Amino acid sequence: MMRYVIITPVYNEQQYITKTLESVVRQETLPLEWVIVNDNSTDDTENIVEKYVQSYPWIKLVSKLDENERKVGAKVVRVFYHGLDNLSVKEFDFLVKLDADLDLPLNYFSEVSNAFKSNPRIGICSGYCVIYRHCKWVEEKVARWHTMGAMKAYRYSCFNSIGGIEEVMGWDGIDDMTAMARGWETKQLQLAVKHLRPMDQASDPVDLKMRQGRSYYQRGYGLILTIIRTMSKFYISGSVLEIFILKGFIKAWIYKTPKSVDPDIARFIRKFQYQRIIKLRY
Repeated sequence: MMRYVIITPVYNEQQYITKTLESVVRQETLPLEWVIVNDNSTDDTENIVEKYVQSYPWIKLVSKLDENERKVGAKVVRVFYHGLDNLSVKEFDFLVKLDADLDLPLNYFSEVSNAFKSNPRIGICSGYCVIYRHCKWVEEKVARWHTMGAMKAYRYSCFNSIGGIEEVMGWDGIDDMTAMARGWETKQLQLAVKHLRPMDQASDPVDLKMRQGRSYYQRGYGLILTIIRTMSKFYISGSVLEIFILKGFIKAWIYKTPKSVDPDIARFIRKFQYQRIIKLRY
């Protein structure tokens, strides 16, 4: 099996983190090290983790105390990098960014390892999320090329070749696109992971859509592509909130918000998305 490490940013996760801890310590293939970064939690998260640290020497708890504001995307990435800086293990084959509100199947990391071993071109992979809705577990629908930011595994050589991950909203799409633009493959494995807290549950919906529109601008989508994406999301969801995606894009355009990708990656992203629209890519 390949060697791997895990980094988990945590903030007030007492309701969920025990399930995540249990699902990792019971894995068929254990990590060399698991760094859990406490991001100013005010609940019992730290105490829960400390109990596992005492029992499992490969689990490390560190704190990040220099920021109080928690923002979607960028802040989580900064906390992740704090964990990366605190890794004791320096040699490993793949690196995992893992959220603290997941229940993993016990073969999860064995299968991730097998995927990387079987195809050296796979640079990033993950399972897919299921959420409990209407008394049953249902899949959170995302594009099949997209790997889930909640439990994303990076071949370490790929992680370095794409320059790591960006401190922006939508980082978990940018890294996929950058990897593909540089010749790597991304793969969503047939591994269902229970997402105990639905994505974006704690976020203000209008602010979230505005941020999404801004991220489209930063990724170089362009106005026409953003209009198409906004309309398609409205068609699927039926929610008028989708219009705030376009508003967020236009605001970023007016204020010339700095781009988060290089021009060549932006061109790749636009081409890829237009090909998806005309059904040349899934």
